[in-house]
Amino acid sequence: MNPLAFIGNSYLRWRHSLGFGVHSPFAYNLVKTAVSPGDYGYYGYDLIDDVLLSPDTEQSRHIKKDARLLLRLLVALGSNRLFLSHSSRPAFHAASEGAGVKCLPLSSRKESPQKGDFVLIEGNSCDVGSVSKLLKEGVAVMAIGSPSQLTDCIENGISHGVVLTGTRIVLGVPREEMALVKHSMWF
Repeated sequence: MNPLAFIGNSYLRWRHSLGFGVHSPFAYNLVKTAVSPGDYGYYGYDLIDDVLLSPDTEQSRHIKKDARLLLRLLVALGSNRLFLSHSSRPAFHAASEGAGVKCLPLSSRKESPQKGDFVLIEGNSCDVGSVSKLLKEGVAVMAIGSPSQLTDCIENGISHGVVLTGTRIVLGVPREEMALVKHSMWF
């Protein structure tokens, strides 16, 4: 990779993560309240921290940061329910509890995601066809550490809304009432 292109892309991710260059009011609000809220904290952070301090909780380098981002996104988007692809990570369940959102497995036979819901996918736990269908139905999707095919599906599967892309995380929020906005971020 060209070192100058890497530096330029890093600079753009940093700028967009602070809200500079994001001209859509919805996308700017999402960036400022969820992606980069500053020193503002949520009460749900305590729930996440309590779960992570438990000795039987699986620890990961990014889990605290990802769970806090999930909490802020659920609040900022006003999500009704959170569907997890396969994760039983207690930190994500604590984030949904902190946001006051019901948490369900994506494989639930009783309930399926609808417009206004949020889906979290980790790794390659969901196929491209399912994600494409979710995006067409208006469901917000966040993928963490997913393969490039799934990332491409989220980036290209939305015709109206917001796509925020980072090095590990991709977020797609379909919104019929707005033009497509794509930005690279530091999550």
